[in-house]
Amino acid sequence: MKMILSRQFHRSVIFILFSAGSYGVARSDDYATTILSSGPAAYWRLGELNGTVASDQVGNNNGTYEGAPTLGVIPSATQDGDMAVGFPTNDSYMVVNPTTSAVDLPGPDGTGAVELWFNWQGHGNRREAMISNRPQHGFQGQSQDHANYHYYMRDGEVFSYGGTGFGEDSFGYQAPIDEWTHLVFNTDNHANQTTLFVNGGLAAGGSEHTITRSFGAWEPGQLYIGRFPHSTPEIFTGSIDEVAIYKRNLTHEEIAAHFQAASLTGGGTGVDSIQWKTAGSGDWNAQTNWMPLIVPDANSFGIKGGNITAIFGDAIESKQTVYTDEDVTVSGLQFVNSHRVVVAGSGSITLAAGTADPNARIDVVLGNHEFQAPVHLSSDTNALIAGSLSFNNVLNLGGNTLNKTGGGTLNINNKLNTGGGSIQGTGGVIGGDGAIGGDLINSGSTISPGTSSTTSSAVPEPSALILLSLGMLCLSFPHLRGCDS
Repeated sequence: MKMILSRQFHRSVIFILFSAGSYGVARSDDYATTILSSGPAAYWRLGELNGTVASDQVGNNNGTYEGAPTLGVIPSATQDGDMAVGFPTNDSYMVVNPTTSAVDLPGPDGTGAVELWFNWQGHGNRREAMISNRPQHGFQGQSQDHANYHYYMRDGEVFSYGGTGFGEDSFGYQAPIDEWTHLVFNTDNHANQTTLFVNGGLAAGGSEHTITRSFGAWEPGQLYIGRFPHSTPEIFTGSIDEVAIYKRNLTHEEIAAHFQAASLTGGGTGVDSIQWKTAGSGDWNAQTNWMPLIVPDANSFGIKGGNITAIFGDAIESKQTVYTDEDVTVSGLQFVNSHRVVVAGSGSITLAAGTADPNARIDVVLGNHEFQAPVHLSSDTNALIAGSLSFNNVLNLGGNTLNKTGGGTLNINNKLNTGGGSIQGTGGVIGGDGAIGGDLINSGSTISPGTSSTTSSAVPEPSALILLSLGMLCLSFPHLRGCDS
């Protein structure tokens, strides 16, 4: 059957694909705007998708990616659509060589600050340098201990080292593994102290840790992120993001505001759209199948408000199966591919609205797709269907409403256990071979019964049973409305 879309429907599809308002997506410059308002002397977002240049957003301290860092696949700590750089176990890093004086601290008033996000993978008791303004031995005739500042992980704690004549000092903060953490190092040379603000400091519900430490009195000329070139290189393993240098101390209010500007922790909407990047079939729960490298599951990822949309786009090149043997939860699903995608497995798919939209969403922009895995609604869900979408396993409405729009076909091919709830159709076709328990509210859809039936005993509300069977519509009134032809 050929399907012709109306102009009105085309407009609605464009709105879904291109309007940030439809999903409440945070703009990728929201966090950067907050940082820039504090006047950094140097600022690297580290969100490059490819190449070797790490751009300084404010000055002349562009860096170079060396080794084989991971670019363009790790979502930013700020969850605003930007990316972060990953440093795998090989010797990968970013270096500014030579630097300008903008990165040398302190500023004119004897204070300065270093800010970054990091996600540490936890590797033993070796030093893992996050950032160091400290030269390689022999650079411009300098000793490798001529440090201006140097912050690193060791034994699970955050340390500072100031160069010749200074020891290693721990801030006493035990950093979590495999979790984004926001750090600000405020140093006051007059007071000879450095305070580490973790996750916004006390003003934002985080913590603060102070040690006796001034900036080293050298201008090394080399700045490293993810490494220090000791005789045995101090290699960081994990991800680093949003590094900024300030010629003054940040205020407590600024530090809290920077932390809260990140969608993951307080600002923005935190919506994350994650795309299937594999041409063939694969496991939903394998992060390597997704771009960025995150499994779309609001329960495990902990995105603010549970806002996460899984997208099956043009990477899929033929009919494929995406399977999950674990229960996953998303706030949205998009099918934008002419090849059939089958979502299967012993796990279930739960659709739950996040904070960005009062309803969960299913959008079938292209193609004919199906669920062989059980599907549960934990909130009202809008299903805009241009092609077709078939539920071949249990669809549990959980007392919620599935609002079907668009000119395509919604097929219910198994028992629909509602626990209350309803299906509302305002366009296209509702059909299939299954049994619906609950209200079918027809406001413009065509009802197209199937050719087989299920037994009413499996439907929890037999008094509200609608059977799509044997070419006729059998119902127990009065729950079918607007469908009298």
